[in-house]
Amino acid sequence: NQSVTNDYVFYGTIKELKENLSDMEYNILSLHLFSELTFKEISSKLNMKESSVKTLYFRTIKKSRKLLERR
Repeated sequence: NQSVTNDYVFYGTIKELKENLSDMEYNILSLHLFSELTFKEISSKLNMKESSVKTLYFRTIKKSRKLLERR
């Protein structure tokens, strides 16, 4: 079943990211992508500057792409 295969691939990708990102990187990434919080909301939730959240998010996206390209 294609749906099961896609779910398995997605789960493996998320697991790999979680294993290779710091807790803060993973938290910011998941809050923005999965919880759909804005950078402002994330900064408030994590007690960080919004600019710091944005910087860390975009660095994490770049790092994640490199991790996934190595597969």
